[in-house]
Amino acid sequence: MAATLLTTIPALCLSSQLPDPEWSSSSEHVLVALYDTSEDSLFLHVTLTPHDGRVRLWELREAVERHMRSRDVSLITLEIWIAEAGDSETTTSATVNVVYCDKDVTGAAALWLDNRFLSTLDWKPLPPDGAAETLYFVERAAGTDVTPAINVAYRGADGAVQHLTIAASEPLTADGAVQSVTFDMATVTARVAAVVEGPFTVLALTVRVGGRAMQYYREAPEANASFLFLNCFNVPEWARLTCSTVTKTKDERKVGYVARRRVLYNPSREVEHEVQTAALPHAVAEWIDQLVTSPGVWLADGTPAVITEGECAVSDDNGALNSVKFTWLRSDGRGSLQVSARASRIFTQAFTYQFT
Repeated sequence: MAATLLTTIPALCLSSQLPDPEWSSSSEHVLVALYDTSEDSLFLHVTLTPHDGRVRLWELREAVERHMRSRDVSLITLEIWIAEAGDSETTTSATVNVVYCDKDVTGAAALWLDNRFLSTLDWKPLPPDGAAETLYFVERAAGTDVTPAINVAYRGADGAVQHLTIAASEPLTADGAVQSVTFDMATVTARVAAVVEGPFTVLALTVRVGGRAMQYYREAPEANASFLFLNCFNVPEWARLTCSTVTKTKDERKVGYVARRRVLYNPSREVEHEVQTAALPHAVAEWIDQLVTSPGVWLADGTPAVITEGECAVSDDNGALNSVKFTWLRSDGRGSLQVSARASRIFTQAFTYQFT
């Protein structure tokens, strides 16, 4: 008699919502395997022994998330195979589309995916001029029109706030996989300048794809530190922070004697950067926690970084000032040098010794 699946597994779910499947079986041993049809790979197979006619595969979500991180993907089609002792063929117990998410989420996955981008934030600061921003999303129905639209709010020369909707240059159709929308402020500004007469200032913009919306607003003061990190959905996301940074250099070396002279050997230098953010809203402080705990972090120039220590003080009081403090190191162990043109003269007036 073939093993019977007792656990209900939805056809679509977030990885954190995957249950530990249980089967009823009269066999002495059963073989359970996990197969990724998207990558055509068998990434787990284990032999289990039933107890009282039942057998369970524990920590399914941990195994699936580990596989998705190693493949650098956010969506897979998972098949759970099972075979009892003596059976020559396996049986597919369940087929499920899994979207990576290492945070516990309440509610149906379809509701989240149809109304949200793959980010826990609904609003962000505007990216700086020349910087690109990419939003990722999953549209379950292949063939659906997911052409993005950008609504721009700007202040014209007369001081009045106006709105302009910019459509994507080419239609975009869903293919049932993770898709992305990319825009940059230079292109947005040029599109607005083509239809607006006189000077203007972009105040905010909203990117819409179906029922999803991400709002961007102009922040003062502007961010002075940028990090690219893998968020809880295993997709890259920019964190642009207004913060203060203290750089500390630790230099250790040993002293030895060579030809009766002291010499230094085995030098070890470590340059660490302590970041203290400004006051943050509750939602942003919780979101930055994903940066602190992310398995992949990069600087604005593409250099990999390692966050060695972090502290997130997040209060549920709307009047409280939330803050995040963390320490990061460049993965290559080298310091950075900002190359710029020679500064102009500090003093522009002729010197006179007479006091006036």
